[in-house]
Amino acid sequence: MIKNESILVRILGKSASVIFFISLLCLGVSLCLEPICTSTVQNTVLNSTMSDYMTNAIVQENESSEHNTASDSAAESRSDASQNSGITERQIQKVEEIVQSSPEMRELVSRYLEQYAGYLENGQMDTLSDAEKKKLLESVNDEILDTIEKEQQTALSSADRQKYKDALEEKENEVLDTLDTMPAQMEKTMPDAAKALKTYGKAVSASTQTGLALAAAISGILVILCRRQGMRWMKSLGISALTDGILIAAAMPFAIGIMAVFLTNQFLGQTGNIDISICHQTGGIMAGAGFILMLVYLIYKKWKQK
Repeated sequence: MIKNESILVRILGKSASVIFFISLLCLGVSLCLEPICTSTVQNTVLNSTMSDYMTNAIVQENESSEHNTASDSAAESRSDASQNSGITERQIQKVEEIVQSSPEMRELVSRYLEQYAGYLENGQMDTLSDAEKKKLLESVNDEILDTIEKEQQTALSSADRQKYKDALEEKENEVLDTLDTMPAQMEKTMPDAAKALKTYGKAVSASTQTGLALAAAISGILVILCRRQGMRWMKSLGISALTDGILIAAAMPFAIGIMAVFLTNQFLGQTGNIDISICHQTGGIMAGAGFILMLVYLIYKKWKQK
């Protein structure tokens, strides 16, 4: 009876170790997918489009201000306005940097990807309200105007600042309105991207990640219960976490790097870079935890042998 029980416990322990390894690996990949896809779409598609539209808004508002000043003011006022009528290459670069580094822009892309995936899955899309769009982009617009003021060394009046913000919001809404209508045509015009988005939506969903986390937790507890003798559970969990971490931090970025050109051209219609820094961070944490468990186990084993 004892022998049969030990065999059953051994089988259960090994099975739990395999489940823990697979579920932890899949959870790590799922956690990496959202920031990878969001940053790739943002950097490849949205940043340049938004920067162009924002720059055009500033140029048009400058030209409008200059025209009004020329009509209503004296020659010396016209001279002052003409200094601000254009936008320099440095200012354009600043706008691009602000858009690229903005966490609000990343949040905007993440929300749209989530909505697209939901639409392709069930045919329903909850578009962002105008208030939500304005809230997400308000701080970006303020930062752009602060930068323009600093570069031009001229403080804008409250009225002028509001005019620029209105112009920026108008151009931004043109881009966002286009994004709102894209899912309806995506399955016809971009079938590969539509399929990828469906898979993406399922892979990063809260239910998927919760299920994987529960599977990892339950199987981990089973490993501890089945292999508690001699602290062998530390070895089992440590090997799994260390291996998963190496796969996510090294193998996953390597595979993505090889396929980056194909993936971006296939799904986004143009070549772009894929930011894989999250893989190094997530994999590093897993590998570090696994290494610590292995180290503690080896120290304990050595201590028991004395």
